[in-house]
Amino acid sequence: MAVDHETVQLRIGSQHWGPLTPLDRAPETLLAYARDFLDRRGEGDTALWHVDELPDSGAELLGTHFARDLRTHVTALPLPYGIIAQDDERLTEHLAVPEGLITPRSPRKSSIAPAPR
Repeated sequence: MAVDHETVQLRIGSQHWGPLTPLDRAPETLLAYARDFLDRRGEGDTALWHVDELPDSGAELLGTHFARDLRTHVTALPLPYGIIAQDDERLTEHLAVPEGLITPRSPRKSSIAPAPR
């Protein structure tokens, strides 16, 4: 979760938060957590699928407790579907993704006209 233009706080599972991390280090940090999860999840038919299934719900991946940064709390409602003007004067389109699944039959990116001036 972004806390500013250069920093994120990574969530581990659904309950735990990692340390504040520079944005450019987030991918390698996520990979380290993922590798640690794979080492701890077990093997075969009893292997865990989700971080929340670990005995401490993912806290063991962190090694220490980090408080959730207040800037990670979302205070805005979801954006409406359709064309949205961005702060940088570009436009984007917010589309519904049925059941969160994009397939080859999903609607293609529409052409968006430049923002009126």
